[in-house]
Amino acid sequence: MKEFIEESKILSAPDIGCFAKSLVDNALPLLRTSSAHSSLEGTVTEMAVHAAIIFLCGQNRVLAPLRNLAFEPANMANAFLPTMPEDLLVQARKWTGLEGVHWYNCPNGHPCSVGECGKPMEQSFWISSRGHFLYQFKQGPGVVGQPEGSINEDRTQTGHVLGDPQLSGEAVACDRGLSPVVFILTRLLTHLAMLVGATQNPQALIRIIKPQVQDPQGFLQQHIQRNLEHLNKMLGRSADETTRVVHLILRCLLQERHPTFGQGVLNFNAELSTKAFRNNWEKHLEALILPELEVSWDGEIKLPKDYCSSDLDLDVEFEVILPRRRGLGLCATALVSYLISLHNQMVNTVQKFSTENSSYSVDTSEVTDLHVIHYDVERDLIPLIVSNCQYQVQQGGETSQEFDLEKIQRQISSRFLQGKPRLTLQGIPTLVYRHDWNYEHLFTTIKNKTAQVLLTALVLLREALSTPDSSSLILCPL
Repeated sequence: MKEFIEESKILSAPDIGCFAKSLVDNALPLLRTSSAHSSLEGTVTEMAVHAAIIFLCGQNRVLAPLRNLAFEPANMANAFLPTMPEDLLVQARKWTGLEGVHWYNCPNGHPCSVGECGKPMEQSFWISSRGHFLYQFKQGPGVVGQPEGSINEDRTQTGHVLGDPQLSGEAVACDRGLSPVVFILTRLLTHLAMLVGATQNPQALIRIIKPQVQDPQGFLQQHIQRNLEHLNKMLGRSADETTRVVHLILRCLLQERHPTFGQGVLNFNAELSTKAFRNNWEKHLEALILPELEVSWDGEIKLPKDYCSSDLDLDVEFEVILPRRRGLGLCATALVSYLISLHNQMVNTVQKFSTENSSYSVDTSEVTDLHVIHYDVERDLIPLIVSNCQYQVQQGGETSQEFDLEKIQRQISSRFLQGKPRLTLQGIPTLVYRHDWNYEHLFTTIKNKTAQVLLTALVLLREALSTPDSSSLILCPL
């Protein structure tokens, strides 16, 4: 095996060859698997190895920060890591409606705001640390602590600042306008890169984590497991299918491609040395990942901003209404995805408040009118509402209306909502250009769906002669 690695042209690069030998020799303690490990730990290790290979072999410049984090973690000591929270207080002071608010720091350094006259008038407590604000009445000296001028300092921290992994089931807040699925995938890739970095330079990696931890492997594996749980819930798929999504995304990052939403310059560096560089890098990664969610997932597709910057009119490209998985055709696909997501939200809400548990799912390719929620306002809703309305003529000739809202709700639920399935994105309609179509795949599909019988030459001749227009056919000798 070592001779193969040394002679292989694919593994000829020193870093790639060294990593391959480490895997063969089982010399990376944090990336070892054994029968004693759980299946989830094995899944995480497989992802980490796949991610490390992509970071080493990929030529896409977007991979540079992840490659640094995995193989040169010392270079990321002062990096603003992806998906980490940032201090928005300086920006918040400029938001509309907060111009007249006065800001102060409590003795423990926590910011607080005082409206109206801006004079602190009472004592209160900070929820997280019980550090109290000591307020004087009206014209007093204000708050014990720093004045509002010190709030202008940006206190966004570098490194990994999430702390211990969240408890199972807790929601994740997505920052900076990223799609929820892309946000979780980005955080997962960051944690995978850090896990690989812990095998290369554990001391440098530990210094990135704030506060520092004694067991970086267990710490990062727990974070990765939480990321997979969140991704699993967002996609609405099984654990195996979610794992497949991650591996497909890693594979797409191996290709040398650039974002399609109009950003010609990669305005970030490999060290993510500023908050702006980190935010720009996240946008570039999002633009790469979005066209690849071609796999089946029950989430809403988020379009690049350039696609949403103008209204549709008769002068728009015709491609925008043809459902595809890339380019302008992504708009039609995103619309179908949004409608499916909206349908599933309504179905889930009905099942939540219903005593019946009759949930089932249907692939998009098999959907009929009976499966989807649909109604006509004038034909369906108005007669239903009118039939549950009572009119009363009061003194003075005025007419009052009383609606039986509970009965209306029951009838709407039973007639339009109950019994509807959840829809998946499996088989979502997609346009394929003729020159891209694989006819061999088409014939194979037809063969599998339709029983095939081998016809002899005599049968073919008989069928040809029985055709009404057979006289116009030229039959060659068989």
